[in-house]
Amino acid sequence: MGKKERADDAKSQKAAAKKERRTQQAQNDPTVPALTVTVVFAIGLVIVSDLLFQSQTEGRAHFFARLFCFMLLESSFGSLFSLILLQPARWLVAWMPGGVAADEVLPWGPIETEQVSNEDTLAWPLPGATAALPVDWVRAGAGKSRPYHLNHVRGTIRMKQTFMRAGAALGSLCNMAVLSVLIDRRPFAALGLALDYAFVQDVAIGVGVGFGLVAGMTAVELRMGWVHHLGWFETVDPKERFGINLLVDAAFHAFVSLNEELPLRGWLLLNAAEACAAHLGFGLTASLVTAATCESLVFASMHRGSSGSSTAGLLNLVLGGFAAAANALLSGSLAFSLGWHWAWNFAMGNVFGRSTSGIPISATVLSVAPHPSKTRQHGGAFGPEGGLLAPAAYLVGVGVLYGIYGTSRWGAQAQYFPALASAL
Repeated sequence: MGKKERADDAKSQKAAAKKERRTQQAQNDPTVPALTVTVVFAIGLVIVSDLLFQSQTEGRAHFFARLFCFMLLESSFGSLFSLILLQPARWLVAWMPGGVAADEVLPWGPIETEQVSNEDTLAWPLPGATAALPVDWVRAGAGKSRPYHLNHVRGTIRMKQTFMRAGAALGSLCNMAVLSVLIDRRPFAALGLALDYAFVQDVAIGVGVGFGLVAGMTAVELRMGWVHHLGWFETVDPKERFGINLLVDAAFHAFVSLNEELPLRGWLLLNAAEACAAHLGFGLTASLVTAATCESLVFASMHRGSSGSSTAGLLNLVLGGFAAAANALLSGSLAFSLGWHWAWNFAMGNVFGRSTSGIPISATVLSVAPHPSKTRQHGGAFGPEGGLLAPAAYLVGVGVLYGIYGTSRWGAQAQYFPALASAL
């Protein structure tokens, strides 16, 4: 290669590197998601204020117009804050045990490894753990790529996923602030989110019930031989710290609970019930049951893409959506539902070692291996929510809920559903 050719080649490489840096800067530019939120917010304001979308029966924008804004804002706010919070998470994981600083400029959005639900590079069961398994279990799992069904990721990945879920929860709060507080002039307390002593007390009760239900399911699964005990206090990556990973997962499930309970059992359940009363002439119970049906179907559909999802798992989640609606309606707020939801997820994944709607594990108190050939019974990679015991657990939970609260707060829905009460 001559001198001129070498100079031209160096020039081309320099130009290519410059173009790549510009592309990376564009991918890391928060302007695009921020602009998207601004545009969606403006469209939402037009829809809810334009006379074309007003409902004389409801005395405000029609429910379906507000539902459209609800879905747009929930997605846009959640995406924006998830992307923003992902950036400090990437810096933070470099300081975690087993963490490594990124040696390249990453795009603004999450890369594939930051969204993974199972890391194939992780060896699980851990070395030596399979010796504790019965021979027939090992034989049944022979030749299968993931014979024991569970989803595992490193704590560094869970940290990033936790920050992104925190962004989604923050997006839900902003969405409710716009739709409920700003537009409907309705405080968060009207959605069932009143931070007082009674609220904290109900959260604690919900935590106890959720934990007890999962403990009961695990005991039955162990007794029936659907899962097998492997060990205690397991960290899937031995280079990481059990306590840190456990705290990260606890925070993740707290954000999941808020991100799902507030929009679904707060805004959607309330507004769908009000629409049924206003447009269909339904009474209180019929309005709430219809709204709970809508909310439950949406809740189940949100998990269609989860790892290991199945028809049985989605049907179980429809029942879970009804149970969660009953939590809010019988207790009179979102407190019990938030506590149950968090304890159910955290106990299932990080105390008793099972996947929760396909959510992966980075550390667990009790390590178990599901039977390779009994997926229908224990739910496979989706976890117990895809198995035989989930419907019974939901029913028992609602029964306990009724035993604690009765219907004492059902008849006082004027506080929780002020607009519904006026529509009846």
